[in-house]
Amino acid sequence: MYNIKPKDVNNSDSSPSSDTTIVTDDTWYPIERLLNHKKISNKDYYLVKWQDSSGSQLSKPAENITQYAIEQYIIERREKAKRQR
Repeated sequence: MYNIKPKDVNNSDSSPSSDTTIVTDDTWYPIERLLNHKKISNKDYYLVKWQDSSGSQLSKPAENITQYAIEQYIIERREKAKRQR
């Protein structure tokens, strides 16, 4: 499980232990992985699988997702494409 920075906790270390998170308003939310992406009005959105008990999913704009999470998504897609050849 990834560390999160809840809104109601003051923590001197404001960064999570992993970069696989969503960032909004200085609040960190853990994600399991990015599932898909799409472009709407020339803006990239990613389908996020949240790391919670329900496994909920929601599309979020790329600027709210860490670069590490996006890079991991790209790597997974490339590896999947190689296996399908």
